[in-house]
Amino acid sequence: MRRFVKTAASIVALALVAACGEQTETTEEAADIAMEEAATGNVLLAEWTGPHSGVPAFDRMNLADLRPALEEGMAKALAEIDAIANNSEPPTFENTIVAMER
Repeated sequence: MRRFVKTAASIVALALVAACGEQTETTEEAADIAMEEAATGNVLLAEWTGPHSGVPAFDRMNLADLRPALEEGMAKALAEIDAIANNSEPPTFENTIVAMER
């Protein structure tokens, strides 16, 4: 859940930066984003590329894409927590805390 909150906050902050900043992605990164966007139909669900673990291509997003992207992000976060909680191995720091922080 903490990862989702960080991701949602990052999306909002980066949208503001992207709206004010200059374009820094390479042609190759733009092509990768375009391919993933075509596959998912939502640029916010495409793999983020670039410096600092990448950022969404906010310059190509539609406001209508925001809700489905957030809902999918929440579903993925819940699935990750379920996988950790339902791990058949005895709980350890590595397979519990580290896995949750990842």
